[in-house]
Amino acid sequence: MFPTYLSTERCQLLNRNDLDRLKNDAAAIATYFHFPDQHGILQEITERYHIPRSTLMRRIDGALDSLCGNHQYFKDQIQALQAEKKALEEQLRVQAREIETLKSGRLQAQEQMEQRKIRLILLASVLNNTLRDNAALVRCAFGESISHTEVARILSVFESRAKQLMDEYFRVGIDTGCLDEIFFHGDPVLVIVEALSHAIVAIEKRASRGEADWKELIETLPYLNSSVNDKGAGILSALEARGTPYQVDLYHLIQEGNRVLEKLEQKAYHLIAQEERFKKQLAHVKRVNGRWGPNIHVAQKITKAQREFEEVAEMHETVEWLLQEMSQAFSWVRASGRLNTPQELLKDLDVLAEWIEELEPPRDKKWVRYFDTPSAATFLSRLHEKLKAIDTTNPFGLSHELLIEHVGHIWLASENKIQTRPLHLELRGILLEAMLKPWEGYDMMKTKITEAFQTTHRSSSAVENVNSRLRLYNHVKKHVGDTFLRLVALYHNMTPFKDGAKREGKSPAQLLGLKLPTFDFFELLGLSPIN
Repeated sequence: MFPTYLSTERCQLLNRNDLDRLKNDAAAIATYFHFPDQHGILQEITERYHIPRSTLMRRIDGALDSLCGNHQYFKDQIQALQAEKKALEEQLRVQAREIETLKSGRLQAQEQMEQRKIRLILLASVLNNTLRDNAALVRCAFGESISHTEVARILSVFESRAKQLMDEYFRVGIDTGCLDEIFFHGDPVLVIVEALSHAIVAIEKRASRGEADWKELIETLPYLNSSVNDKGAGILSALEARGTPYQVDLYHLIQEGNRVLEKLEQKAYHLIAQEERFKKQLAHVKRVNGRWGPNIHVAQKITKAQREFEEVAEMHETVEWLLQEMSQAFSWVRASGRLNTPQELLKDLDVLAEWIEELEPPRDKKWVRYFDTPSAATFLSRLHEKLKAIDTTNPFGLSHELLIEHVGHIWLASENKIQTRPLHLELRGILLEAMLKPWEGYDMMKTKITEAFQTTHRSSSAVENVNSRLRLYNHVKKHVGDTFLRLVALYHNMTPFKDGAKREGKSPAQLLGLKLPTFDFFELLGLSPIN
């Protein structure tokens, strides 16, 4: 059936050109879409409109060519649009990735800024633990306000982490520990240090300095074999109750002696000033009266001041001599160049104790208490026990004592613990070195003897090293919790030394040989690394 939109009535309303277009389109559409009665439609068109079939077919072919051309054009356009769409989508994806990168970079920058704030707070805390100063530092560095409560909250998180790290890694069995007692906000704090590395292995605060408190803490360290301690009576009592061998701290002995010297010097200066004042008074009296007259008491005061000054000067010399003798008594070698022994040390201390008892004034009970105990020679006893266990059998038939003394002098000279020794010992050392060097077992024996000297500690150098770092905390006014002490200890354990032939560039934790995840203080606390 012929399509209704090409009926005669409707065609009459159109002009000739429109009719031709419609005819062409109708024929083309009929052919293109393969209507089932295609030939019948063509026949009806030719008969009704008197169009030759050949002409109609040419028009159909032209219309088809036009439609096919248009179809290919639009197909190409569609493909071009699809390609443009893909390009735009890819561009959008690139821009989205750039936006995400910018967001990530911004978040990372914000995170690093927060990390820097936290690091500043931690560093300021362990160096000067006043929360007010920490808040001021953040405002100064970043231009942002931060409350004291927020600072305290940040610190509490890292204090807990520091306590866990100290208990897990540092509170381990140690062969030689140094004890010292400091005061933190008025409360006593017991610091235990591994002497060779200067690592703080325990730092605990107690309410009192009683024997029971310190004994309880010391018992948690079963491998504390030897201790260097100061004048704390509670520490001494706790060590004696536990049966732990300890040794006298030479540093504090010398320190107490220097205090006595300072007192004597102050008294001497006072007497000199008093004598000068009396002399001026006497000169004034003589100028006015022309004679001594009834002011003889002024001259007597001058004589008394001179006599007291001479006594003080003599006592000053005595105390200086005692300090020198004490230092010599605790040295590794005797004045003769021989290695020191516990028996000789205790004998020297007995003589020095008698001298101290005769001092009037001052009579310092602290000094005498140190000299009354055989523990003063603990370090020498431990040294000789280690040396006796070393096999010094050699093909030259040299005695054990001779080899020990020879290697000991070599180590002491390398550590700058002795500057010179008697000439005959120096010459003997040169000959022994030339004789022993070709021997294969010499290096091993020398290593063992050197290790015995290295691991035996004469006095509290490690404790004083810690005190010099912690002393500033004795004077701060802002109170912090007990766990803060472990944060301070962890910081010092992770801080490299700035000098020392063996320690420079290494932290106490590294010298202690700990297997830590990292030796960076901030990363160990869980903070991510920043540029």
